[in-house]
Amino acid sequence: MTVPPKEIRLCFNENIEAKFSAVTLSQADKATVSLGEIQIDPKAPACLIVALVSPLGNGSYTVRYRVLSVDGHVIEYGYGFELKTP
Repeated sequence: MTVPPKEIRLCFNENIEAKFSAVTLSQADKATVSLGEIQIDPKAPACLIVALVSPLGNGSYTVRYRVLSVDGHVIEYGYGFELKTP
């Protein structure tokens, strides 16, 4: 990735309960990155959006999430990405 993201956007098959969901972003050294409040996309209630409080610098990052869908299923997973800006 060469352009820093401004938000984390996660979409699922079922609508999400924001108040029972959590998202974290950490750097390779395990330092946590500050995030805004979890919001549900009003046009797509199966998607949640979390704004990044400050811009990211170059490096490796891990997104971890735990969400509860309105039908009661819990999904817990994560993924990584690397940022290399020119």
